[in-house]
Amino acid sequence: TQWLVVSDLGLFTMRGNDGLHVFVRSLSSAQPLAGVTLRLYARNNGELGAVTTDAQGYARLDPGLLRGDGGREPAALMAFGQGDYNFLDLTQPVFDLSDRGVEGRAAPGKVDAFLYTERGVYRPGEAVELMTLVRDSRGYAQAETPLTLKVFRPDEVESAQLRPAGPALGGYHTRIPMPLNARTGVWTVKAYIDPKGEPVGQISFQVEDFVPQRLKLELSSTAPVLKPGEPVRVDINGRFLYGAPAANLKAEGELVLREDPNPYPAFPGYRFGLTQENWTAQRFPVVLAGTDDQGKAQATVSLNETPDTTRPLLARVR
Repeated sequence: TQWLVVSDLGLFTMRGNDGLHVFVRSLSSAQPLAGVTLRLYARNNGELGAVTTDAQGYARLDPGLLRGDGGREPAALMAFGQGDYNFLDLTQPVFDLSDRGVEGRAAPGKVDAFLYTERGVYRPGEAVELMTLVRDSRGYAQAETPLTLKVFRPDEVESAQLRPAGPALGGYHTRIPMPLNARTGVWTVKAYIDPKGEPVGQISFQVEDFVPQRLKLELSSTAPVLKPGEPVRVDINGRFLYGAPAANLKAEGELVLREDPNPYPAFPGYRFGLTQENWTAQRFPVVLAGTDDQGKAQATVSLNETPDTTRPLLARVR
């Protein structure tokens, strides 16, 4: 059966945790229509509730009216205007906007939890530092809300259940030690207000046997020129590319002396020194004690004698 309804009542609905929101506008003028009676009917043709639109053409039906099942399940919304009528079939699928570029986080319920870790990948045996922020639907902190965290392995088996305490403005800090034999893959932590209910937030992170030690090293020194017999201090700051400090690592360094192709920027293209001289790069070891807990170290660089050349040289520490 195909319904054909000729009406000027345009109906638009949105369903949320606070009920069914209904907007009524004139299809001919797009203006909101006030005083339109809206009636909600169940599958058994029983009337569940009735409301009237305000001056903005808006009305809301309480969420309790939408929780019925079986014969009491909401089936149709009917609108009665001045000599006009229209209806919406609530049993049909809602309009799918997934192909309109509206992907994103689902709208939260009465309580919303935002979870984050200090990085996204860990080795077995490391500890995950987890923060959980609990807010209500308006964004206000829920300081006294009981929170349960469930940790799930990559095979979706529950590994641990934690109940963090001592929140500060709705924020909970939890330390989750990963066992030495932790399974590799994507682990998930879900937050619950009711341990038997649905999660109010979740976060995923990876556990891998080996994380490539890809480092970013920053070297700095206050001395622009290295002179023979005058030691220069070089500060080293190392971090992994995934964010953690390169802490407690052994370090080796060397000083490389090579010919400077552009020693004086004010004279580009000029070459200095005797033409008949050739300089071969020389390397000198630099003693390093290794990085500290913050991934920092210091090295002392010095030249014991003046290089035997007339060519300008460039000193590089690596």
